[in-house]
This record gives sequence, structure tokens and C-alpha cells, in this order.
Amino acid sequence: MSHVFAEAGKSIKNVVEQMRNILLIDKGDSSIHGFKKSLTVRGFRLIHEKSLKKALAIIQKNNLELLVIDSSLARSFCSSKTFSVAAKDIPKLILTSHEGSEGSCLWLDDRSAYPVSSQLSFKEFNSWTAKILQNKTLEHDMKALRTELTIKEKELEFIDNITKEINATSDLEKNLDSILKKAAEMTGARTGFILLNDAVLSEIKPVRDSKNIYRVKYDRRMSLIRWVMEKGTTLAVHDVSEEKRYNEKADKYSRIKLHSLICAPLKLNNNVIGATELINKKGGRRFTEFDMNILISASHYIAMTLKRTLLYYRIEEISITDDLTSVYNARYLDQAIEIEIEKARRYQSMFSLIFMDIDNFKKVNDKHGHLVGSRVLIEMSQLLGECLRKVDVISRYGGDEFVIILPHTSREASFLVAERLRTAIEKHSFITGENLSLKLTASFGIASYPDNAKDKDTLLKLADSAMYHGKFSTKNVVFAAQESLA
Repeated sequence: MSHVFAEAGKSIKNVVEQMRNILLIDKGDSSIHGFKKSLTVRGFRLIHEKSLKKALAIIQKNNLELLVIDSSLARSFCSSKTFSVAAKDIPKLILTSHEGSEGSCLWLDDRSAYPVSSQLSFKEFNSWTAKILQNKTLEHDMKALRTELTIKEKELEFIDNITKEINATSDLEKNLDSILKKAAEMTGARTGFILLNDAVLSEIKPVRDSKNIYRVKYDRRMSLIRWVMEKGTTLAVHDVSEEKRYNEKADKYSRIKLHSLICAPLKLNNNVIGATELINKKGGRRFTEFDMNILISASHYIAMTLKRTLLYYRIEEISITDDLTSVYNARYLDQAIEIEIEKARRYQSMFSLIFMDIDNFKKVNDKHGHLVGSRVLIEMSQLLGECLRKVDVISRYGGDEFVIILPHTSREASFLVAERLRTAIEKHSFITGENLSLKLTASFGIASYPDNAKDKDTLLKLADSAMYHGKFSTKNVVFAAQESLA
């Protein structure tokens, strides 16, 4: 039987705790006392007090929806700095005997205070309550929105800062140190580390001895780093002593006692090649969702910087220029398009490809010989270089075909560039020094990222198809890729 009463008592207590509290501060004679039962039906609990000290205790102990203060007590309560601070964000109804009374005037500076007649009916009180609580909800939503916007602004500021840093220098170690330093500053972490697997670390010579870059130490037992790399997901640990996956041997750093951390995987082409860690938030505080977002952004830029460096070393190992024309070759083109795709993805930008083929070039070789044909290709490469920007990439794709990368160029703008090239070739006389003065034309195909395609192979295929569409129709023409050409 006692168990039944105990459960009933718990239920009543839960109902009371879930009710919304209104604190009435008066001498016991206002009409609000008569609303107690009606307010209870609406889910409100009316608490009455007239002592300043006890009212303060109630405010500090309870989550109040509304304060109702009789103007006769307004002076003593309003003049209390402690009360003003405690009740600052709580909406207030000031009961006045007439408009403009001294008691209501004392609250003019309080934006959350509303003077009303002390003789108001329950319907009027109910209407005021609904209006005030609606305003409170709107203010809460606006405050949350402002907080969210502030957080987003900080994240964008962080991205902007590290973008400027890594674009200012090609020094890999400086770039990685800068990203880690700024991420630690933004999150309040004491330090940070980049962890790479052996394969990547061995390929990047400048960072082998960096104090901020470690080799991932695998252990048969599970460790935090191993878990992040195997799962390919983020991890936040607020106390390593309570974390079962923590492996002191594998997760330990020299001269650092690990307490808390956040960790994100480093990915290249969807392969996890390491992880980034921020360690021990200052003041013993917990890492937040904002901190994790900063780390994720930092990891993206670290991965992008590493990828750029890896591509640089790989490109250096092969011949990147065409032996005949001295423009880039097809092997370099593949890497260059991948880099442009990555840049466009990260910066929400675009770029375009121009696929070009010299019309009837076989007839030049057949009539004048391959030596003249080779000189035409050299002169054609020089003409293209004169008509394009320094940032544009010209490559000989094979035979008499050329592919041009136009960074930060839309589909419409690339069409104009190709038309300019077509006109320049049409007007140009080739091999004039040997009294040949050959007149040639070329056909062009255009495809743009991301309008036409979002990967290298499809982009090249579409530009090639557009070029052949023109070549087998009229020649000496520019065609832009369409979905039907895919």
C-alpha cells in the first residue's frame, strides 16, 4: 500500500515540476489571487510573495515564466540592484492603480516590463500572459539565431584566414603549422597534432621531422586514433581516463598528459590517410560542437594541402611538358584537371575545358611532310599562348589535338575565349618564313565544371564529343557540350 502512495506522490511531484511558474509580488490584495485555479487548469503555478529576500530566493530557485508586481511594492523592488539583475530577463506585469503612477514609471527602463491595471479581469490577464510569453519565445528564437549566426561567422572567418595563409606561401610545413595553430586558437585547445600513416609520411620529405606531425602507431589493442581512422568519422573524448578505447601507449605524446581531445580523419580521394587532433581544452572545459566543426574544416584544408604537395612531387617525377611543342602533356593534364576540380569544390567555383583539333591536319603532313607538320604544331602552340592568360593551362593531348584549362571561367565566358582562338587561327598564316603561308582552321569543343560534369573523365569526354560534333559538321566552329552529347 505504501508503494502505491509513493508512486502517486512521485506523479504529483512530476506534474508540479512540469508546471510553468508565475511569481506574484503584492500585499495579498490584488485580483490575481482569484485566478489561481484557472491558471492551474492552464498549466501555470501561481507563487505569492511580498518579501524582497524571499522573492529573490524564488527567482534563483525556480524557472519563472512571468513576474507580476504590484506598484505599491515597486519602489523597494526596483531600487534593489540584486533583484534587477536577477529579474532582468523575466517578463513583468506591473499592476498600477492608474496610468502613469509612480510605481509603473520606475520600470520604464525595463524593456520586459508592461504596466497594466490592477483591476484587470482573468480574460485580460490571460491575453497579456499569452502576448508576453509569445514575445519571450520570439526573443529566445532570435537570440538563438543570433548565436548561430555568430558561430557561423567565426567558422567562415577561420576558413578565410587559413585560405589566405596557405595561398600566401607554398611552404608545406608553415601551412600545416598555421592551420593547426589557428584551429587551436579558435577552439581553446592547448595544442594539436597531425598523424599520418607511413606511406604518406615517406612521400612528403619536408614534414618527416616536423614536431607537429607524427607517424600513426598501430597497436593490436584498440586506440582512439585507430578507431577514428578505421571508422573514418570524428571522435570527441572529454575524459580519457573514462574512455575504454584509450590506449596510453598508442595515443600518448611526449611531454603531454592527455586529458581530453577531439579528432577528425584526414581523407584523400575517400581514403583515410591519417587524423588531426586537438588536445586539452584550456581551463578544463569540454570541447563543443563548434570546436568540432572548426577541426573538420581544418582537416579538409590539411588534406587539400597534403594532396597538393603529393601531386607536386609526383608531377615532378615525370616529364610534364610535350617534347615537341613545350606545352604541357596529357599526363600533366590529368593531374591539373584533378587539382582544378578540388579547388572548385572547396571554393564553390568553376572552370572550363576547351578541346581543340586542327582541321585537315593530315593533308598538311601528306602534302608538305611531317617536318612541316611538326613546325605547324609548334607555331600553333605559340599562337595559343599569345591568345590566353598566364593562368590558363595549354596541353597537347595527342597528334594535332590540344586541351586548354580555363580556371575560374564559366561556360559562357569559355565560349567567347574559344571563338577568339578560332578567329585568331583562321586569320593566321603558318610557316611564312619558308614561303608556304599555310592557312588553317580548327574545331573547338567546350565543357565546364560543374555545369556539364563533376569528374575529370566525363568532362574530357563531353568536351571531346562537342569538338567532334563541330568537326564532322562544318569544321572551323565552336560547340559547347550539351547533355545529349554525354
